Amino acid sequence: MRLMAKLNRIVFILSLVCLLSRPLLGYDKDYPPYRFKDGPPKHLVAAPIVDGLDKNRYTSKDGRIEVRLNETFHKALDFLLKDGDITLMRMGEDLGQAIPYAVYMADLDGNGLADFIVLSNYRGCGLAARMDKVDIFLKIASLKYIHIAYDTLDSGLEDFVDLNNDGRFEAIITDLISGKSHNYFGYSIYEFKGYKLENCDSKVKGFPKFVWYSYKPNDKDATQLTAKERFAAIRSKNNKIEYQELRP
Repeated sequence: MRLMAKLNRIVFILSLVCLLSRPLLGYDKDYPPYRFKDGPPKHLVAAPIVDGLDKNRYTSKDGRIEVRLNETFHKALDFLLKDGDITLMRMGEDLGQAIPYAVYMADLDGNGLADFIVLSNYRGCGLAARMDKVDIFLKIASLKYIHIAYDTLDSGLEDFVDLNNDGRFEAIITDLISGKSHNYFGYSIYEFKGYKLENCDSKVKGFPKFVWYSYKPNDKDATQLTAKERFAAIRSKNNKIEYQELRP
């Protein structure tokens, strides 16, 4: 039993190392590429407060904020995100869902209160290994949060951009779209409005973006998808964003 526990722990740590060492698959360079038409935007800059490796526990100076992410011999995973009497997210030994690998703290909507971003991975194989889940906890009062959750590909801080330097970040959500003869990366951009993510593709030149999925550099908008297919893909993405109000 002890040997199996040690092996499981090694696999867990190696998985986290692989996830955290992935290149930043942004939209200004690298692959899959996307170049903003008006030049590179301002990306969110923050260090993870926990990453499951050398940072597996965080407590704020006033003791209200508690975050931990680590594996134990008794449970495959021990994850907690808490603000005072509000437990925002907790996971134990159930591995049948996306597994957190990094937690960031930043003011996403510009209201002066610190929000949380939790990045998780579904640990699939092949292209599915790139499927991540993003949990955002927007703090709207001392004892109230809005939990926003969605799936995306290759999540990272480069997905959060401040396009007009107003202190409010927009979020890019990426998905894989199956066409009649090919697969495509689909990029859409969302703004925080009324504590929800509202699609704002029409406000940003070049969005939505659909890129032919290939292993060669390619940032050209695909022309094979019909307007109906594009609309259906965006609507499906909009409808999959989940919301929940959290109180003590």
